[in-house]
Amino acid sequence: MKQLKNIPINQAAGKFEKNKWLAYGIALFANTITGVKQMPRKYNSLNDLIQDDFAASEYFMSLPEYVKEQIRQREDHINSLESLQDYAENLLRGDD
Repeated sequence: MKQLKNIPINQAAGKFEKNKWLAYGIALFANTITGVKQMPRKYNSLNDLIQDDFAASEYFMSLPEYVKEQIRQREDHINSLESLQDYAENLLRGDD
């Protein structure tokens, strides 16, 4: 049996341009069963992040419109899923 190795999710998706979701799932599954954790990738802006990272895109789209607007005003400072989540959580804290 061929040994699985760390597969960068974005690299795998790029090789399967017509079916990015399948490539994303395969890479995520392979990394999960081997116990490999990927280092968070840093992007140049929010637009680059949500265009290239499925989880970040899904998270951003799930946010209330007013939170998305606030995040868009600082989009050059959002460079990872973690920074997106941190900023959104700070904005949502006032909703409690």
